[in-house]
Amino acid sequence: MNKSKLLKRFRMLSRVMSNRGDITINLTGNRCYTDYNSITLPVGDLENPDYLELLEGAIDHEVGHLRWTDRTWTAKSYEKGAFFNAIRNGIEDIRMERMVCLEWPGAILNLSKMVTQGIKKGWFSKPTDSFPPSLLLQAVVVYYGRYKINNQVQLKEFCEIALALLTDCIGQKPVQDLILLLDTIPTLQSNQHSYELTEQIIQLLKKIEFEPGDSQGDDSGDSQGQNSNVSQQVINFVNECLNADESQLMADLHEQVNNELEKMADEVRSSNDMEQLIQFNAPSLAKVQEKEQLNMIKKVMNNVTKGLNVTTCLNLWGSDISNTINEFIEFPVDIIGIDFVTTKIDKYDPITINKMLACGLIDAKNTKMEEKKQIIQKLKAIKKLFGVNSVSLIPSWDFEFIPETFAKKKIELMKLIKEEQRG
Repeated sequence: MNKSKLLKRFRMLSRVMSNRGDITINLTGNRCYTDYNSITLPVGDLENPDYLELLEGAIDHEVGHLRWTDRTWTAKSYEKGAFFNAIRNGIEDIRMERMVCLEWPGAILNLSKMVTQGIKKGWFSKPTDSFPPSLLLQAVVVYYGRYKINNQVQLKEFCEIALALLTDCIGQKPVQDLILLLDTIPTLQSNQHSYELTEQIIQLLKKIEFEPGDSQGDDSGDSQGQNSNVSQQVINFVNECLNADESQLMADLHEQVNNELEKMADEVRSSNDMEQLIQFNAPSLAKVQEKEQLNMIKKVMNNVTKGLNVTTCLNLWGSDISNTINEFIEFPVDIIGIDFVTTKIDKYDPITINKMLACGLIDAKNTKMEEKKQIIQKLKAIKKLFGVNSVSLIPSWDFEFIPETFAKKKIELMKLIKEEQRG
């Protein structure tokens, strides 16, 4: 999928899903972060289905938090310790994603695919009897909520195993009481309610500690001794939960997804098959005529690329530079992109440009199809006119002004011309 179209789609979804028009979604660099007004996601391989699935799931998840999660209660939850916050976060994710799916049904598939990715990558793992108590109880909360409440059926087996293991540890009645509490998640209206439900779960655990068995009235010495051993096991289980640190808990899904997206972006950046490029898009630069301003811009571009082993491009799309081209020949870049739809070739006198030329000969704002033969002729004329060794064919702008069907046709035309030129 084309990056600009992907961004356009995500930004439209963010406005619809978040009920806000001020959220900015950026697809750039190799790091993930949000400041509650914008979401920045790293650029990976747009042909990789795993990357796209995680990207779409991350957008739905993060926009859901921007709309439905009050971060005040998240901050209060952190103050309560790692175990409390992990349980609250699991509940809030389930509650929030449920709201996202009710409001925007298209998110159901995206979030389900993200969970499938989580299973494949081990973020959601099959519970075993070696799980620390804190991780086992967290698994029950997360797997039960996602399976039973959000219908993420791929977690059914994990949920059933977690419930059975927890029952072995603390007994059937406490587990039933826990399930009754989790079944209230669909009624929760806010992150505050998720916080308060977590408090109830903590109180349930502490109550188990003081009500360890059902045979307290049995006067048998053997029964009392057995009950005492069971009680101590339960007490230890509860204490380990309440005092757990992050190493004994499932990592936050948000962090797992972000880390994986960043890893994918880093792999793309380090790939030997992909040359790194910094492109300066400057359609308004053609209107700048003052030498002082142009020199200042050159200095900024030099500072940006200083010490980087990258190819650089100055793209002057959307502008007629027939009267100012001499000013840009000396810019510190490897490639110059010229919009030859707006800038007519016949306006130029022969001039030598010791750079690669990216030739915007495909009109990105008009559905009228170009003729292959004419475009090839123009490429040859440009190469001769400017004395360049290398030219490439690009659109005059992003394909965001014409319907997708026409954009695809123009991309196919560019592909055909490229293949013919190679031949």
